Amino acid sequence: MSKSLSLRPEQELEQQRQLISHEIHDGACQYVVAARMMFETFRRGQVSALPNDWRNFDMGLEFLDRASAELRRLAGGLGPLQLSAGDLSKALDSLIEEIEAAGGPDIELCCDIQPDKIPQRLELAAFRIVQESLANACRHSKSNGVLVGLTQEDDTLRIQVQDWGIGCDPNNISDGHYGIKGIRQRVKMLGGIAKIRSNPGEGTLITVELPLKE
Repeated sequence: MSKSLSLRPEQELEQQRQLISHEIHDGACQYVVAARMMFETFRRGQVSALPNDWRNFDMGLEFLDRASAELRRLAGGLGPLQLSAGDLSKALDSLIEEIEAAGGPDIELCCDIQPDKIPQRLELAAFRIVQESLANACRHSKSNGVLVGLTQEDDTLRIQVQDWGIGCDPNNISDGHYGIKGIRQRVKMLGGIAKIRSNPGEGTLITVELPLKE
């Protein structure tokens, strides 16, 4: 008994480290990756650069600024910038606008939730899960469209992200799909369920169910 009790602080510390790792990967790192893509696009086009081509350069700088702000908020124990207004659906709208403005696929959001009944810790988790799912779809799926759905049933928050891209084998996730592993770990720590349904050439459906009560 005493041995199991002595392990609890170490387990809690490890969980905190994992959450911080996911926060850095799912938040600031996504902006850094997006900035790199913008700068690479600019580099390829600079031989015949026109004034309008500076748009990619300026957008890359904007993403780097957002990454810096995100890291500062993370260091202060705060959530992502989009959630600063405290409304999950508006935060997701803002996130989707950013992705589409950066050249991402068309994203449709269907949100049927009661924000006042979602604990703050789950707001952050839901935002990060959608953010990472969309990042995975943009980076790997090659899908022209993505559907995001959030629903609330009894004491459960359900999140679904569907794309119609190249798909993958969910039982054999490569190192390049770290985000999928991060989603599973995050959901497990919150006592929820994560299901990844995908087959090569048939797209991917990510379904997450999170309990609204501890």
